[in-house]
Amino acid sequence: MFDYVVISTDRNNFTLIFLIKKLGIDTVERLFRAGYIKLSIKSAIIITGTGRQMENGEIDESVIYEQPPIVGGTLSDEDLDFEKNIYHGLSHSIWAKDRSVN
Repeated sequence: MFDYVVISTDRNNFTLIFLIKKLGIDTVERLFRAGYIKLSIKSAIIITGTGRQMENGEIDESVIYEQPPIVGGTLSDEDLDFEKNIYHGLSHSIWAKDRSVN
C-alpha cells in the first residue's frame, strides 16, 4: 500500500526508542536499511516558562507574569542532524550496551 513510512520525531527521539521497544532493534534496523522507515525531525518548538531558579534552589514563579505565556522557536542545526539525533536517542537506552551505536 505504501512504499515507506515517515516517522515524525523530535530532539529526544523517543519515537525511535518506542519502535525498538515494540519491534526489536534487529527489525527496526532492517526496516531502516531497506528504506521502509524514514525519519522526519520536527524543527519547530513551543515552550513556556515555569519560573526562575534562585540560588537557594527554589523556583521564583512570579517572573512568569512578566513573560509571554508561550514562545515559539526552532531547533539548532546540530539538533536536526539525523545521525546525531539517532545516536543521542540510542545512547541513553539499554540497547547501547548490547550493540555499538555507530
